[in-house]
Amino acid sequence: RILAIADMYSAMTKPRPYRNQEHFSQSALREIYLQKETGLDSALIQMMIKEIGMYPPGTIVKLRNGEVGVIKQCTHSLAVALTHAVYDARGMPMIEPVKRDAGANPDYEIVSM
Repeated sequence: RILAIADMYSAMTKPRPYRNQEHFSQSALREIYLQKETGLDSALIQMMIKEIGMYPPGTIVKLRNGEVGVIKQCTHSLAVALTHAVYDARGMPMIEPVKRDAGANPDYEIVSM
């Protein structure tokens, strides 16, 4: 049952040749949650959503200050999202990723994925 849910999530978040784009983590989790009545274990789905969080590690996000970053830690709230900026506000790659903490500075708040 766990593998069925994980496989569904993986399939939804990976690019496929027959669709234009991949699902973002949030939309994939929402779709899986909505399918809980189709025979998937709803308790396991809820545990997976709680574990993965709103923005799982590796999610690429745009910050309020214009930088593009990657989520470093599993987060359930934008207020505590910890990212590492990899592109500056001009779109230029940074030599080294720079730690950005939305909880410490509102300029580092996530505005989009």
